[in-house]
Amino acid sequence: MSLFRASPTLCCRLVPESTCWYSLMALREQKAVSNNSKGCGGVMRAAPIGLLSGVARGKETIDIACDCAAITHKHPLGYLPAGILACIIRDIVDCSEDLTETTFEEIVRNASTALLTDFNGDSYAIELGRTICTAMELAKWDGCDYNNIRNIGEGWTGDEALAIAIYCSLRHWGNFEDAIVAAVNHDGDSDSTGAICGNIM
Repeated sequence: MSLFRASPTLCCRLVPESTCWYSLMALREQKAVSNNSKGCGGVMRAAPIGLLSGVARGKETIDIACDCAAITHKHPLGYLPAGILACIIRDIVDCSEDLTETTFEEIVRNASTALLTDFNGDSYAIELGRTICTAMELAKWDGCDYNNIRNIGEGWTGDEALAIAIYCSLRHWGNFEDAIVAAVNHDGDSDSTGAICGNIM
């Protein structure tokens, strides 16, 4: 508690995402949350769910993460990425300390497959899987990160933000600083993509 007293800035509200803000205000007033937002605020807060290894396993990790994101973001591309990120974090934690780039790539593919299985036939789950595949392919290409990231998107939506973070993590696996620098140096929602990339790295 003394840390917060010594650092008032830690207690300041710093530009909350409007979807989260209005959704939580509605819940506070005991109103239903009604939106079609696919913003990245849901996936940004999903990483801790991947740390619940003793509580959430397999499909349950995806379901909990998606449900948490859907509290504020009702569009599937707003909450489905949260399920994938939680799976990725869970599997990274479960791996040995010598996690390799190849293992990370397998973890991402397995998380995408698990989501597709959980949401069998869902067109948005398929779309999200394709966006992640694009990011993984771009990570293997030559060219600068800025241009490659532009081919993924700007990160304002959950699917794009997760894909950009995966791209930067895979492209710069083993180098935390380079991954974060890539994740925050583009023209879109760079603080969000940097935060998600930081969770992974």
